[in-house]
Amino acid sequence: MKKQRRKFILTLFSLVAIFMTTIATTFAWVGILTYANTESFAINLKTMELVSNYFLTISSSGKPGTFSDSIDPDQLKKMILIEMGVSESKLTTSSIIDQVYSDRTSALFPVTTEVNSDNSFSNFKRINFEASKRNYDYATQKNVPVYIDGKNNYIVFDMYLSVDTKEGIGENTEVNAPVFLTELEETLYGSISEHMVMDNSFLKIDYTDNPYEQYLPCLPVLYTLPINQRIKVDAMNAVRIGFEVYEPIDINTEYNESNKIVGNYIYYGGKLIPSIGTNGVYDLGGILPAEFNTAVQELKNTKNIDFSVPNEILSRKELELEFDSSQIWKKATDLSSPNNYLGVHNQVQTKMKLRTYLWFEGWDSDCLLGIQYQNVAFNLVFTADHEERNE
Repeated sequence: MKKQRRKFILTLFSLVAIFMTTIATTFAWVGILTYANTESFAINLKTMELVSNYFLTISSSGKPGTFSDSIDPDQLKKMILIEMGVSESKLTTSSIIDQVYSDRTSALFPVTTEVNSDNSFSNFKRINFEASKRNYDYATQKNVPVYIDGKNNYIVFDMYLSVDTKEGIGENTEVNAPVFLTELEETLYGSISEHMVMDNSFLKIDYTDNPYEQYLPCLPVLYTLPINQRIKVDAMNAVRIGFEVYEPIDINTEYNESNKIVGNYIYYGGKLIPSIGTNGVYDLGGILPAEFNTAVQELKNTKNIDFSVPNEILSRKELELEFDSSQIWKKATDLSSPNNYLGVHNQVQTKMKLRTYLWFEGWDSDCLLGIQYQNVAFNLVFTADHEERNE
C-alpha cells in the first residue's frame, strides 16, 4: 500500500539574532549583545502513515477547540512578551505587538541554566563581568564566576500538542502517539562571519596530565587556530533549544503546579568536538572544559579573567540534533492513566504541554567576543512517525 502523508506548516514567528561586539559591555562576559528581529519561525507537524490514521495538532492555549494546524503569530509574540513582564492590556494591535516585541528582544545577552531534580530548568543567569574579575580564588588560582539574573535574555513560550484523525475523535478512537523532532538539518540556520584570533592558548597548555582525556580529540582543530588571522564562524553553534515536557492530561482539564515535568531536553547547534567544515567554517565545539574552550581562553587573553567551566554546567546533559536523539516522547506501555499517553484511550483524549526555550549559551566554546552580525533562525518540526523521517 502506498504511503501517504499530511503535513501541517505552522508559521509562528522567526527569530533572527544578530550578534554585535560590545567589548565595553559590563555584564556580557563574552562581550556579545544580540539583536533579535521577527519574520518567520515555522513549526511543521507531520502525520503517521494513514494506517495509523492520526496526526498531531497544536495550540497556544491548550483549550479544547483551539487545536489546529496553526498558531496565530501575534498570539505567540504576546505569550513571549507576557513572560517578559509586559502587560497584556498594552498589546492591543499587531503593530504594537511587533514594536514591543522588537524592543524587548533587541538586547539578549548569553545566559546559562542548570537542570533541577524535577526536570525543570533553573533560573537563567548571566555572568557579571566586573564582579567575576574581582572574585579571585587564590587556592585554585582561578576566577569564580559571579552570576546575576538572566531574566528577559531568552525566549520562552508554551505550546500544546494533541492528536486528531481524518474522521475526527469518536467513541472507538484509539491513538497512542510518540513525538519526534525531525528535519533536523533544517532546525537551525546561521549566517557566517569572521572572527579574529588574537592568540592560540592551546599551543601553550600542557595536556600530558590533563584529566579530560575524552576531550583530547579537540586538539587537532584547536591547534590549527591561526594567530592574528580571521577565521569563519557560525553563531548558530552557540544556540540552545530546550524543552520541558509535561505529563499528558485530559484535554478538558488545565495544567497546574501538581503536573510533573517528565522530560527535559537540551539540543545544541553544531558539534561537541571542534571541527572545520568543507566550507572552511570553524565549529569550535560545545560546552568544553576551559583547557579546550575557545571562548574561555579568549576571555583569559583579552580580559585577564581565568575561569574553570563549572562542573554543574559541564555535566549538564545536552544532545546533538541528530536522528538517534530526536525522540522527546515515547509511546505509552501503560494506558491506565491519561498522564501516561498522548492520544486517545477509552474516549479520553489527552494533550501534552511543551515549554520551549531558546537562548545563547554563555559557556559554549563558540560564544566569542568577535562574532559580528550573524543571523540565526529556528525551524522546529515535529512528527509522530519515526520511519517517515528516513525517506
